[in-house]
Amino acid sequence: MAAILEVVDVPVYASALCAGMIKKGIAFQPESKFLAFLLKLVTLFGIIRLKFAFVQPIKSAVKIVQEGDQIPDANGLQVINAPGHTADQIAFFTR
Repeated sequence: MAAILEVVDVPVYASALCAGMIKKGIAFQPESKFLAFLLKLVTLFGIIRLKFAFVQPIKSAVKIVQEGDQIPDANGLQVINAPGHTADQIAFFTR
């Protein structure tokens, strides 16, 4: 995503939790606090290189949205909750 945003100036919309992960360059974060701690620990000490868990952080602003919001730049797409990889993951819907 970071490479695309360097070339194309487009807004990035995300839920609050996902926005924080995007800004920090985290692609995967376990819901369990213990597993999240363990992931940081093994990565910090280089025990395991988890390429899937980290991506290049983005520098542009991430617009935080929540269920019921509409995206004006995208012809009124509606934000809906779609928990999956994160508890507050979102999807976009149009009729």
